[in-house]
Amino acid sequence: MGRGRSVVFARASGLLLVAASVLAAAPAEAGLPEQHVLAAPGGWLSTYATPLVAVEVGGALTFTNQDIMYHDVVSRETGGNDRAWCHLYQPGQCPLFWSALVPFGESTPILGLDRLAPGTVYEFYCTDHPGMVGRLVALPET
Repeated sequence: MGRGRSVVFARASGLLLVAASVLAAAPAEAGLPEQHVLAAPGGWLSTYATPLVAVEVGGALTFTNQDIMYHDVVSRETGGNDRAWCHLYQPGQCPLFWSALVPFGESTPILGLDRLAPGTVYEFYCTDHPGMVGRLVALPET
């Protein structure tokens, strides 16, 4: 794990330090395996089964819904209106990253990860269940 990643987690909360120790075991040249955000059964009553994920800027992140309710993953941070999905939002309110709203058993990519800033922690939520929240840690590209 490079010095830059240590700085990323040193600035973040204690929970993220746990993620740093897990990621330290992975060889740097291999990069991170594809990460997943998961909504488990009853997620609409609690939160995502993976409330904390770490992903490289521009990396791959997939959302999988295993709950009976429809869910998605949407950044609370806005990022301009120049993306294909931005027509769904008011001007200036387009989320930095987002996924489609999917039913039980479906998976979908989370788009917009190329706009993340390394070392930043972003909050995401489900648009149908705003109490479902999670955090995404943006790691530098390896």
